[in-house]
Amino acid sequence: MDDPRDIFRIWSERRTRKKFAGSDCGSPEDYYKEYFSYLGALCHKDGKILQDWYSNRYIPRMVRVLRKYYTLRPGVVELFDRLNAAVESACDSPDSLRGIALYSDYPLLRERMEALGLRAGSKLRLYGPESFGAQKPARRPFINIAHDMGVSAGNILVIGDREDTDGAGATNAGMNFFRLDDGRKRHWRMDPDRWPPWKKEPRPVLSIPQGSGSWETICAILTAQSPPCID
Repeated sequence: MDDPRDIFRIWSERRTRKKFAGSDCGSPEDYYKEYFSYLGALCHKDGKILQDWYSNRYIPRMVRVLRKYYTLRPGVVELFDRLNAAVESACDSPDSLRGIALYSDYPLLRERMEALGLRAGSKLRLYGPESFGAQKPARRPFINIAHDMGVSAGNILVIGDREDTDGAGATNAGMNFFRLDDGRKRHWRMDPDRWPPWKKEPRPVLSIPQGSGSWETICAILTAQSPPCID
């Protein structure tokens, strides 16, 4: 609501994001070139104008909205502090926590974390679209993150709230997946990723081997067993 004139651009950006789901352009430069060229065509604007709007208005406003209106779930700060401490004191034992990472399809990940009061420890690896030039559930970013951490894909637990992005990416990379059931409900008119209510057939369910549960379940798993994880 900061500027109602942006509503069509925001809706078009959501359509573009859905269009590029799973795409791997090989480099951040090629990814952004194709992404904003497509978004520009939807908005009847030059892609460079839309890239400037996205980088200097849309995403920074997202950070401000997070800081003003959102709070972390109870225990999240303590959980990340314990995970960071576990990585810093990790030994060569196969049961020790070898690394933690956050991977998001949106930029300014560190700024968004700090807006919520979440400290990014020195051992926490942060990855975004500018890291790979790809978008979930593309396989390469997941494999590259595992390589960076020096951990085999089968020993990584991916935690996410969406089967079609987090879950599919983890499965394609041979990783374990835990689906976070956060109870959020979004209206189909505002989010093109939702299944329209007039569809008579049920939305297809991905067959992804996984566990699932609440945020409290995740806290219990991570603090008890300390597996490597990507959120």
